[in-house]
Amino acid sequence: MNPMKLMKMNAALQQFQNHHPKFAKFIQEVPKKTLKEGTVIEISLTTADGQNYCSNMKISADDMALFEELKDL
Repeated sequence: MNPMKLMKMNAALQQFQNHHPKFAKFIQEVPKKTLKEGTVIEISLTTADGQNYCSNMKISADDMALFEELKDL
């Protein structure tokens, strides 16, 4: 990966974490404590004009294997 792009991405991630500290902490902490096969992740989104979207997924063994691989990056 291009080192300059990596630096820009790191700065953007830091800015995101500063703007959304509760969400960033949630993303960092929840997987460490609760992410295991059979866990259901549900995401709900409400647009600025009030439309709601919701989706969920149940974590499979294959998902867990992928998450483990991503940890090593």
